[in-house]
Amino acid sequence: MTMATAAMVSAGAGLVGSAIQADAMKDAARQSGTSTTTTSAPAYIQPQYARLASDIGELRARGLFEDIQTLSPYQRSLVERGMTTAQAGDPFQEAGTQAVSNLLAEGGLLGEAADVYRGVAGDSMSSPAFQAASQRIIDRTMRPLTSQFAAGGRLGSGLFASTAGEAAAEALSPMMFQAQQQDIANRMAAAQGLTGVAGEEARRTGVGLEAASAVGQMPFTDIQRGMALGGLLSSEDYAQRQREVTGAQRYSDMIRGATVGSQQTQPLYSPNYGGMGAGAALTAAAPQIGQAFANYNSNPFGSLSAGPTVQSGGQTYAQQPNGRFVNQRFVGMGN
Repeated sequence: MTMATAAMVSAGAGLVGSAIQADAMKDAARQSGTSTTTTSAPAYIQPQYARLASDIGELRARGLFEDIQTLSPYQRSLVERGMTTAQAGDPFQEAGTQAVSNLLAEGGLLGEAADVYRGVAGDSMSSPAFQAASQRIIDRTMRPLTSQFAAGGRLGSGLFASTAGEAAAEALSPMMFQAQQQDIANRMAAAQGLTGVAGEEARRTGVGLEAASAVGQMPFTDIQRGMALGGLLSSEDYAQRQREVTGAQRYSDMIRGATVGSQQTQPLYSPNYGGMGAGAALTAAAPQIGQAFANYNSNPFGSLSAGPTVQSGGQTYAQQPNGRFVNQRFVGMGN
């Protein structure tokens, strides 16, 4: 192929490329298909995964994914009996309430003990027993003195009265002193006893308050027990209604756990020639290619222009009538 022929072909190819590019600009690209990339498990383990998939299918067919734990008839009977007992209330509720009332009430044995201690704290010299004993001592003391003054004829004298008073006081002094000491001891014992009664009453009140709290919790304890036992039945009922959801969740988890490998699909794009293929593009460019070959046939070596020429890169460029400089080898091929 001569240099002129090569140049002509190159020019024709440029024309074809320009035509195709112009059509391609109408629509940059279009999807022409998809590409799928699949990653699988290693060959040595694939049989085990196949067996696992078969086992999962068998478990689902048998309904084991939807299986839930339920109460046995014996357990259900115990739950129902416990609920009945809880609803009836604690049998010691009434007795506990009465006991608390007795602990918190005033009086009772502690009140009686306090009365006893208060009784022993009185004045013993004003008691009838002390008065009788005092009278006996005075009588015993006055008998000799009366006889003595009567014999002397001075029974009603002032000396008799003074002597009788002194004798009576001297006879009663030891007894009165002893009575006073006993009264002091009795008052001390009464004070200690009342202190003990007060402490015991305070302790009883504390125990009563603690017992009242425990007794007050009895109804709520019964309610809590009833709710706990009834919750077993409601939980079983809810699990029964959710069996299908539970089975689907378990099946989904099992499938995800047994899935190995992946598969990815991506789109493939190709230039869009606006509905016209490469053949149509070449057909559209045929007139221009034909004109290039016609010019070559009429002037195979190119017609040299008589105008001025310039040298550049080892090539000669001649000025055309339109003022453009064209390589002399392409003169006559069309501009």
